[in-house]
Amino acid sequence: AALRFRGGERAARDHLHGWMWERDNLRRYFEIRNGLLGADYSSKLGPWLALGCISPRTVHAEVRRYEAERVANKSTYWLIFELLVRDFFYFHTARVGPRLFYPHGEGVVRQEWV
Repeated sequence: AALRFRGGERAARDHLHGWMWERDNLRRYFEIRNGLLGADYSSKLGPWLALGCISPRTVHAEVRRYEAERVANKSTYWLIFELLVRDFFYFHTARVGPRLFYPHGEGVVRQEWV
């Protein structure tokens, strides 16, 4: 595993602080965000976000503080954008439920394929 996961809010905040502030990975997030191997590729915040150990609002606030204290760039914009996309799909899935996975899509109109 790229990262040894410890659950809980303290672990999530520690990871965020280390990744963003101590190792300054947010500065180059746009370039490293799709890397899979190693603890510093991507933000690796997904498990903590999914389990509610840290909120997207907390991450957003830390990114804004980082922008004010260090640098606002394409990388900071992109992390916030990806949090917004995550929230969109979270709430969209909550709204449509299992219809999201229907072969004909979530709508009620069926399309006959020719």
